Amino acid sequence: MSPNTGRTVGKNFKFQLEDIGGVMRDLPVNTISGVGITHEWVDVSALQDALKGWLAGHGDVPLEIGGPLSTDPAVAASASGARPALSGSYTILVPLNGKTVPLMFAVYIGIRHDWETGDPVFGIVSPSAEDGVAVGSFVPDVSNMTYTASLRLVPGSKAPTWGTAAIVVA
Repeated sequence: MSPNTGRTVGKNFKFQLEDIGGVMRDLPVNTISGVGITHEWVDVSALQDALKGWLAGHGDVPLEIGGPLSTDPAVAASASGARPALSGSYTILVPLNGKTVPLMFAVYIGIRHDWETGDPVFGIVSPSAEDGVAVGSFVPDVSNMTYTASLRLVPGSKAPTWGTAAIVVA
């Protein structure tokens, strides 16, 4: 058995986000946290019954991403098995910051190679006008030429899911 079987590293993941024009773009991302769905523990006592009862089963996806600050032009997203085709972080995120328009997103995780169909992917799989994430903050750090951005599910959105196929905008 070869050593490190199944091990993956950051160079084998890519992050895609729908831009303001509805096109998926690869973003330069060095750090990502929150890949998954979080659920609040439910306490259904007293006046909290109605609210907490509704919240049960409605998870949140607090995505925090960070990477190099770039004004490169937008380019078409990469395909299965290809290295990310990076669009500028500033170019894509600034027009989205603070908008409540639902956006498709995908986190592609390649296992020991660039992501290809069959490897894990996490994101919104069925595009619609109601489902997706919104960019809640975009904060450049000009001293390091990096950025951080916070993405959250749009209220009422279906939760993202895990899968193994590319996520495309209809």
